[in-house]
Amino acid sequence: MELRELEAFVRVVDLGGFRKAAETLYITQPAVTRQIAILERELGTRLLERMGKKVLLTSSGEVLYNYATQMLHLRSEAQRRVEDVREGTSGRLTIGASSTAATYVLPALLRRFRVENPNVELRVHTGVSSRIGEQVLRNEVDAGVVMDFPG
Repeated sequence: MELRELEAFVRVVDLGGFRKAAETLYITQPAVTRQIAILERELGTRLLERMGKKVLLTSSGEVLYNYATQMLHLRSEAQRRVEDVREGTSGRLTIGASSTAATYVLPALLRRFRVENPNVELRVHTGVSSRIGEQVLRNEVDAGVVMDFPG
């Protein structure tokens, strides 16, 4: 069962026909018909009853429709969330900081960052400067803030 097949199925149901679904999906009507046929063959049951130009859900079709709409919604939500992380408006930022930097430098910066990026989860790890440098090099933290770093 492919998402494109489920999308075609949901569009047919929502729009009430194969032609309208095909138009909104930018594919041919026979392609939509094939996608529905693949679903019906895979599931071993009819999903739609065709009454002239009208399309009605069978009992099996109702069950699939409910799950398919949820799956398509989750796909859209996943795409939005990944885009938010990619754009930096969501996700997690882990900062390593020396005790002095965590006490005197970071609070004001983090307050401003939080106001500008309310959906980003912030984590701060504190330790000695050399340990923070090691964490940065091993990608254990996204950024490190230290007051002095032994050369």
